[in-house]
Amino acid sequence: MRGDRFAQSLSRGFGGAFDLSAVRVFEGLSVDANIAATIVQKALSCERVFVVLDSNHMHEQVSGELRLYAPLVSVGSYCVVLDTVVEDLEGLS
Repeated sequence: MRGDRFAQSLSRGFGGAFDLSAVRVFEGLSVDANIAATIVQKALSCERVFVVLDSNHMHEQVSGELRLYAPLVSVGSYCVVLDTVVEDLEGLS
């Protein structure tokens, strides 16, 4: 899903609570040092940070993303990790 459509879908899912002009979607390998540095730099200049992680859903990848991006989340905001139930479904892991 393209970034702009993802942001619109996310906003609808939260009752339109997001100003879509403030949503930034970054595409690339999330644990890549250059991508991570860009995201951290952008996040530090924001008043409020809400993080959605939706990439490779393997444990190692998600752990790396959480280490990098969870500390950026603003107090009272969220870090959402999508599709994490897959490892818990019988016969799929």
